[in-house]
Amino acid sequence: MVWLLIALHGGRPVVLTAIPVGLTDLFMYVRLDAAQWPQGDATMATLFSGFIIINTLAFEERSVSIFPHLRYGLRLITPVLSVGITLVLWLQHGVRG
Repeated sequence: MVWLLIALHGGRPVVLTAIPVGLTDLFMYVRLDAAQWPQGDATMATLFSGFIIINTLAFEERSVSIFPHLRYGLRLITPVLSVGITLVLWLQHGVRG
């Protein structure tokens, strides 16, 4: 999936978004003790965070095409937005579980 995203969006935005989200997934998996969750729940949370990456990169690309003067600000906001949504996803599932 990462290689396809790099082909579509370029290397830098994908790497700057995927690494913090991947580290957040790993941290939340350990912190919330997701190994004790029912089978497949942690996998689904990780897959959903992949969809979050896809959506935020599409949002960034669309926004940069509309507002080219905000390019650098949007590139900074995209990883923050991805990590924030990933945290909400994991914490919501951790509180529910």
